[in-house]
Amino acid sequence: MPWDTSGPAEPEGTHSVFAGYFTRVPNPLLEALYSSGFTSTEFRVILAIIRRTCGWGRLSGVISYGQIAEDTRIARRHVAKAMRALKKAGVLVCGGQAGRSSWLICAAV
Repeated sequence: MPWDTSGPAEPEGTHSVFAGYFTRVPNPLLEALYSSGFTSTEFRVILAIIRRTCGWGRLSGVISYGQIAEDTRIARRHVAKAMRALKKAGVLVCGGQAGRSSWLICAAV
């Protein structure tokens, strides 16, 4: 089986290979995502950012192009292009210091 099942214990009376491995995503964000016309690359980049933010209980986080490229197996230059397009569309907000960017996905996708 490809998943590591040694995570947190399951509630009694339940059984799931995914127990303890969830990313809580607000429903309005999910609804906005599945009704939008993102390219495959843009969608995968958004999912990677959600995983690296919501997956750790954060609204934003310092995430590099390289980290997203590694997570998604998309070439870094394509990740950068997709993130520029998402930023231009108002889907991503970038802030941060020189050399470090903090990305936030806007709920109003």
